[in-house]
Amino acid sequence: MAAPPLIRITLTLCLAIGALVSVRAADVPIVIAWHAAGAPADVDEGVRMGAAEAQQTATLLNRAVRLDPQAAHPYATIEASGGAVAIAAGDRCTYRISPEAADEAARLAAWNARVARTGRYEVMAWHASLKQFGAFELNERFTRQFHAPMTQGAWFGWVAVKATTEAALRSDRSACAALADLQFDGHKGTALSFRNRILQQPLYVIEHTATGDTVAGQVPPR
Repeated sequence: MAAPPLIRITLTLCLAIGALVSVRAADVPIVIAWHAAGAPADVDEGVRMGAAEAQQTATLLNRAVRLDPQAAHPYATIEASGGAVAIAAGDRCTYRISPEAADEAARLAAWNARVARTGRYEVMAWHASLKQFGAFELNERFTRQFHAPMTQGAWFGWVAVKATTEAALRSDRSACAALADLQFDGHKGTALSFRNRILQQPLYVIEHTATGDTVAGQVPPR
């Protein structure tokens, strides 16, 4: 039985309104506040590269990614201060990208106790010599663009943008809520995620020698 005219008209209007809302939602840009002035140069380069690469993905979904230091109501803000990089995802909601110093020290101590090697070592979140899991390609893209190796600061900036934009593209919730459940690829061979608003990630043991730095090992998240 055909629906009465009034019901057909109502359904048509609902579908049209729903389609219009979806189109408008898709057209809303993902605005990330980023204040490059005063930030470490390598972090700024990572942020800019991350935004350019995120735009390529967003374009497929009819979205745009925009860095705007003056944004009044950004989706999220990337902050860099004192070597630490974080995503401010709302009032009293901050997700830390860079490891805390105490965590770095604890993981290095555990690695030293396990392998019992002598030398000068430190743990880092990224190194330009990494090759596995797409790291080689990421390092190559950065070097081609900026004519310098990708530092861990650059990786912090890049991955902060990646996490922010993937959260926005996968969910219509606030950045604070979306980041809490996010799992994403950072070219470390395992899905990265946040626990207690701190990025859970493998770190690399870097050996410093007279001939240069080498990756001596990897330590998993605690």
